Amino acid sequence: DLLYAIYEEEGYEPAEIPEKILTHNLYGIEIDERAGELAAFALTMKARAKQRRFFYKGVRPNICVLEKVRFDEDELKEVARNQLSVVSKETKAAFIHDMKAFEKADNFGSLIRPMMTTEQISQIEKIISDYWQLHIDCTLFERLTYQKMLQALLQADYLSPKYHVVIANPPYMGSKGMNLTLATWLQGNYANVKSDLFSAFIVRNTKLALTKGQIGFMTPFVWMFISTYEKLRYYLIHQKTITSLV
Repeated sequence: DLLYAIYEEEGYEPAEIPEKILTHNLYGIEIDERAGELAAFALTMKARAKQRRFFYKGVRPNICVLEKVRFDEDELKEVARNQLSVVSKETKAAFIHDMKAFEKADNFGSLIRPMMTTEQISQIEKIISDYWQLHIDCTLFERLTYQKMLQALLQADYLSPKYHVVIANPPYMGSKGMNLTLATWLQGNYANVKSDLFSAFIVRNTKLALTKGQIGFMTPFVWMFISTYEKLRYYLIHQKTITSLV
């Protein structure tokens, strides 16, 4: 509704606005497929309420449901050696890291931090797509590798730091409720805020926003005074700016 009002104030035609909002302004990241479908449905119906012929436009909301993507070691080495021979060593290393990062995407979700920049992702996506367009006689196995890479690159792009506004109601789960894999991974990747998932997500989501971006969270209030969250408080006070606290 706010974005619609902004477009109206700028003089855009009402019939154009819903498509522009869903194409350029709203992005969602979800770990649960049904929740992603419901969000897409709600946004589509909202757009239809504003524009009667919206269904004919074929516009789909930008919602990425994170999927588990697994590669064999040989698959990635083959791609890095052949298709990506023209990119730098740093880009290759970041590519291999990010392709492996989604092996447990169904467990870690958007806490995963890709190494590739949006520019590197675009570069690799173009190289790989151009390669497969030239090699139309590829095997079924090669085609599956290509599809997996496209999915992993899409997920890495959604998890890149490129948003002006990030809004989240992060999951609340103390260490006792976590499975061993998740608890161990948090210890290695979010040691200072590992006691509850919501605190790890606060730190993670600050990295999704651009410099001077705005971030909003719905979280428990215990982080403000319990000693367990002292390092989170220090991070927010000394590295970020709280503009509103309700």
